[in-house]
Amino acid sequence: MTAGRDVPTPQEGRTPRQRAHDAERKLRYYAALARRPALSGRPMSFGPRVDVRIGPGGRLDRGERCVVAGDFHGVIDAPTTWGDDVFFNVGAYVCVFEGLTIGSRVMFGERVSIHDEDHVVGPVAPGAPRYRTSPVSIGDDVWVGANAVVLRGSRIGSGSVVAAGAVVRGEVPGGVLVAGVPAKVVREIR
Repeated sequence: MTAGRDVPTPQEGRTPRQRAHDAERKLRYYAALARRPALSGRPMSFGPRVDVRIGPGGRLDRGERCVVAGDFHGVIDAPTTWGDDVFFNVGAYVCVFEGLTIGSRVMFGERVSIHDEDHVVGPVAPGAPRYRTSPVSIGDDVWVGANAVVLRGSRIGSGSVVAAGAVVRGEVPGGVLVAGVPAKVVREIR
């Protein structure tokens, strides 16, 4: 500490516009806290370092015996439903702005990402949204391998397997193995 010099407060040196932005951000934060997000369903089992943020429009309904192994990050700003016996392995990321439905007995490998949004590429008019959303649906008895990515608007049919590292966008029929970037049907599962 230097003698004779005052230490500025955090607000000193900030423009009136920056202070107004800080006040608006605090107001939005406290308003979001006042609207209690809906969390319903059975108890879940969480591993270490799990961060689930449920926004004002978000809701997480889950069935029995859901497990999140750890290092999980979730942003839920829309209705989200998990069936019974859903398992997320370590490092999974889930981002929901329009809707996500996961069936029962679904397993996700390490570092799986699920997004129901993506960014607009190219110039965006002022005030226009910078991302697009479409709900994601995953049927019963699905296995999504490690490092796979499920993108907006995807529908994965019951009994299908998504290979490790695959990128799913669009419709996956039930009872098939898909692999690749973009994911394509490799074979039927008997």
